[in-house]
Amino acid sequence: MNTNGAVIKNVFLTGDFGVGKSSAVAEIIKQLGCRFDGLITKKITENERIVGFSLSSICNENSHVFAHEDFDEPIRYDRFGIRPWVFDTYGVAILKNIGSETKLIVIDEVGIMEQQAGLFISQFLQILNGRLPVLAVVQKRADYIWRQVEGRKDSVVFRMGQGDGKRITDRIVAILRDRI
Repeated sequence: MNTNGAVIKNVFLTGDFGVGKSSAVAEIIKQLGCRFDGLITKKITENERIVGFSLSSICNENSHVFAHEDFDEPIRYDRFGIRPWVFDTYGVAILKNIGSETKLIVIDEVGIMEQQAGLFISQFLQILNGRLPVLAVVQKRADYIWRQVEGRKDSVVFRMGQGDGKRITDRIVAILRDRI
C-alpha cells in the first residue's frame, strides 16, 4: 500500500545514468522468479562509444533501432536521429502481445526519446491501468511521461542513487511479491 492506503500495482524506478537501474530490474526479476514479459531498450556501441539505441521484446532477441547518430531524421535528441514509429509499431506490438501466462510486465526503459511516440505512450498508459503489475524504468528527464504518471494512487516511484541497489531491490521485491 502507498501512503494513501491504495494498493500498489505499478513500480517506477528512476535515477541518474549508470546507477544500476537495469541491474536492479534483473535482480528483482530473478528474486521474484515469476513469468514476465515486456520490452527493453539497449545501447548500441562501437569502440565503447554509444552510437544508438534499439528496442526489443524481453522474450526474444529481435531488435529494432529507434535512435542512431547516423539517422538523418527530423526528430533529434542530442546527436541521435530518432524514429518514434519504431515504438509506435514494434513497441506497441510487444505490449499488446504480452503472454497470457505473464505475471509481471517489465519495461526497461521509457525515456525522452519515446515521448514523440504517441501510440506507444497511449499503450504504456493502458497497461498501467490493466490487471498486471508493471515494473518500469523511467528516465529522470522524461518530463512528458512523468506528467502522465505522477499522482497515480496505484503506483510508487523509487529514485535510485549510487549504492542503493540492494536496498531498493529488496523493497520493490516485497511490494511486487504481494501482487504476483
